[in-house]
Amino acid sequence: MDTSANEIQKLKFDSSHHDIEAIACNDKEGYLYIAEEGHRKVQAFLLEDYDGKSLKEAYHFSVVTGNSTSSRSGLEGMTCNTNTGDIYIANEKGPAMIVRCHLNGEEYDSNEIHYSRDISGLAYDDALDLLWVLSDQNEQVFLTDLTGTIVYDYWDLPVANPEGIAINNVADPPMLYISTDPSAPSGPQYVPLVLGFEKPKNGTGYVYWDGKHLPSYVTDPPPCDGCHDAFEEAYNNGFEGARYW
Repeated sequence: MDTSANEIQKLKFDSSHHDIEAIACNDKEGYLYIAEEGHRKVQAFLLEDYDGKSLKEAYHFSVVTGNSTSSRSGLEGMTCNTNTGDIYIANEKGPAMIVRCHLNGEEYDSNEIHYSRDISGLAYDDALDLLWVLSDQNEQVFLTDLTGTIVYDYWDLPVANPEGIAINNVADPPMLYISTDPSAPSGPQYVPLVLGFEKPKNGTGYVYWDGKHLPSYVTDPPPCDGCHDAFEEAYNNGFEGARYW
């Protein structure tokens, strides 16, 4: 997709891959990665081998996530460090944790996360050399070190079921993108959205909130360009009872 969420190209892979909950790309090496939540398996595809019909698997590896074995709370977020080639993979919960692997899939670091109830997405920030950690249950995004354990700042998100995150430092100003998941297994359905936010700056969120003065993005939020149109389009395409939050 382009930065306005318009489809540019659709890549297909065969039906043997199930329950895909995370995707990442290593632009330098030309690999596209997908993660199967329940199997806790990551597959790598070399983009230059795409024949227009189906992506062909180059290699795969399994991810060890401690004592977590639930097929409903497995791999849920993934991102690539464009400087080192390392792959960061999140286990959703039970426990929430971030695993770091080398390019070949060999694990060399894993850390449990305790500041959020779950992890639903990860994004490496090549300008800051830090991680953005997304939690759909907290409805928050956290800026952390590369282990995911030290939180520098965090912000609320004005949307329910945030399940995907990406950073665009080429844009001016730099952007943070959040995608939502409308297919909640229970409870209300939500409008499927891709939302773009100006990337927040470290020090503008809740870490430095003094308890008396809310952050400016709460007291003076910017207007939502396109939200009304997105909701109307969703309403007209089968989401009559859905809501944003």
